[in-house]
Amino acid sequence: MSRKAVNFNKSSVCFSRNTSRDDREGVVSVLGVAQAPNFGKYLGLPAFVGRNKKAVFSYVEDKINQSVGSWSKKLISQVGKEVLLKSVAQSMPTFSMSVFLLPHSKYGGLGFKDLRAFNLAMLGKQAWHFLTKPQSLVARIYKARYYPQSSFVDASTGSCPSFCWRSIMAAHELVCSGIRRRIGNGISTLIWGHPWLPDDPDLLVQTKMPQGFDGSLVSSLIDPATNLLDQAILQDIFLPIDVERILSIPISLDHEDSWYWHGDPRGCYTAKQGYRCICGEFANDPGLLINGYLSGRLNRLPNGRLFFGELSRMFFPPLQI
Repeated sequence: MSRKAVNFNKSSVCFSRNTSRDDREGVVSVLGVAQAPNFGKYLGLPAFVGRNKKAVFSYVEDKINQSVGSWSKKLISQVGKEVLLKSVAQSMPTFSMSVFLLPHSKYGGLGFKDLRAFNLAMLGKQAWHFLTKPQSLVARIYKARYYPQSSFVDASTGSCPSFCWRSIMAAHELVCSGIRRRIGNGISTLIWGHPWLPDDPDLLVQTKMPQGFDGSLVSSLIDPATNLLDQAILQDIFLPIDVERILSIPISLDHEDSWYWHGDPRGCYTAKQGYRCICGEFANDPGLLINGYLSGRLNRLPNGRLFFGELSRMFFPPLQI
């Protein structure tokens, strides 16, 4: 045992609205702690997110408005205001964005981040942690609750999910679309279902899965006598194009299979790469004009000036749930 004890002087307890007054007083009396009026915050984040998300996350907007409102419009040049907006106001919600999917404006411009894309990229780090560190405490807790019989790659939002899990799952597709499987001993990689082959023509096996092969692992393709891929088995099961690609993959029986992020020299996902990936998808969609919204509004400004009030309304609209 850790021999750690609860400090009741620093502890408090919260109850849901359907808890009777007698039950609340009884629990408080037994535990010897105070009853908190609300769930409060832990490490600067809301400890509980209910239905009224606008009220829960209003602190983010309040901090931004307070900071923006404190800047003297007379003493700061237009360029200086733009720099402050980029460096200060945008950095304030970063910590919250790494845990929750916050409501914000959709597009950026003039060097300003696309806040939603940045939010998803930050949440991608949580998804990457679940994927690459499944033995961590938080990963095991979420696995037991939301995907007990599968891996994070095959996880879904599920029924009655927490807001934190819904936020992480918002970045699920982003992370899973850029991962690859590095083969070691092949014990934890599915032949059909995991992206473990070279990109051309596809990451997945092209051969149709035979009946009864569901859940087959790459390790079953290795000859235990030679510790090499069994060419006879490959030629019996797979198409020639798959046989060629499978034989091109080096195996290392002394190492376990692992995930890596495609395109990074270290094979690690970063928020920067996730952000670029999302913005690249937006740029390739003709229905999404990243700078169209901004350019349209700026063209209507007198003499093309960037007024401070206009910038504030454009980049920090009211929170919408």
